[in-house]
Amino acid sequence: MSEDIKFRPATAADTGFITSGWLKSYRDASANWGINNKTYYDRHHEVVAGCVLRGATLICCMQDDPSLILGFINYEILAGEKSGDGPRFVCHYLYTKGRFKRNSIAKALLREALELEEREGMTLHFTHRTAVMAQILRDHPEIDRLWTYDPYLQR
Repeated sequence: MSEDIKFRPATAADTGFITSGWLKSYRDASANWGINNKTYYDRHHEVVAGCVLRGATLICCMQDDPSLILGFINYEILAGEKSGDGPRFVCHYLYTKGRFKRNSIAKALLREALELEEREGMTLHFTHRTAVMAQILRDHPEIDRLWTYDPYLQR
């Protein structure tokens, strides 16, 4: 499948897909247990909108049909916390559409985003603890130690 896919920046036309996929797939995460649906969707919609507005969103789609979205990654580059610290690559959300899971789409998106940003010297962070991110880190213990979970970076 990898030769059939391509990556492109998200456009305004992709916003509905990104917001819906993010909100629905993150709804059952343990961080949201005990939050009623109205509160979750109202409040987390604001979080998603902020991340999308501030960050970059990369779409994985079919080579021959860019409108067929397989997944996306939303991330931003932040300055170091202290003077002299290097920049931080912050992965806010990594999503693969259900029927395309187990095709390494999430790993390909993460790899592509990191390559685009030339992550040399960057520290790596993620703000949403999801099953996909946990699985990637579990499958690759050599990179697990490089990532820091910090939900407060989603501001």
